[in-house]
Amino acid sequence: DKNFDVEISPYFSLNYNTPQVHFVHNDIEYDSYRNYGALINLRLAFGQHYDKLYFARIYYLTQVPVVNLSMDIGQVQLTDNRTENVGMYAHLHGSVQGAYNLGQIAMRYMLNGGYLFGDAPYELLEMPAGSMSLGYAKYQYNLLHQASFAHNIYTNAHLEFSGGGIILNRIPLIRRLKLREMLSLKSHYGSLENHYHGIFELPEEFNNKLSAPYAEIGIGLSNIYKFFRIEYVRELSNYYSTMDLSDKQGIRIRAELSF
Repeated sequence: DKNFDVEISPYFSLNYNTPQVHFVHNDIEYDSYRNYGALINLRLAFGQHYDKLYFARIYYLTQVPVVNLSMDIGQVQLTDNRTENVGMYAHLHGSVQGAYNLGQIAMRYMLNGGYLFGDAPYELLEMPAGSMSLGYAKYQYNLLHQASFAHNIYTNAHLEFSGGGIILNRIPLIRRLKLREMLSLKSHYGSLENHYHGIFELPEEFNNKLSAPYAEIGIGLSNIYKFFRIEYVRELSNYYSTMDLSDKQGIRIRAELSF
């Protein structure tokens, strides 16, 4: 059925520490740990078109929302001759994404949220990916620093609007450039609650004492020479930039084809 897809994926992984990543449990540092479980994913895509490429599917974004619901159930086992069984964990996650057109204006959106509880390693926490380069990151936060915070209950919202030249096409000479107005909004909100029992100590780099949501807004132009996009991005408050967890503002550039 094109509209309904269920996948069950058992997994097993052996994870090793690095000079930057340490696994400390009850004041004992472990070189590695084993992780096994099963991931169940339900995908609801009503009328979405796709092409088959060998064993993979290439999906095309439509105005009909695509919903993903997943549940990850697993357990961690400590190694290095100090084997210790711990409880199980469960990670519930849901997302919806799609596009919506209002005449010339096109909107793309992605909303997700999740909840991790039980005895789990901190690597399974939601760690919003930041990008501290000059490149505009489409699915990351452009001002947020890496390893800013880690949450077991969380939600993310990514919105992007393309004006399609609704304003710039009315300006003489400028309209010949066929530029398109861009507006983006990205936000994250979460917390670290007691239902999550960390097997390993959370690295000191993460700051989970702040409770305010993080949000950044961008405004810019796309279709520059049909290949470039440039945006001015700014944090909506001074909350995280003053704590040195994000930049206050910045110019970001991205290469993307526009038609």
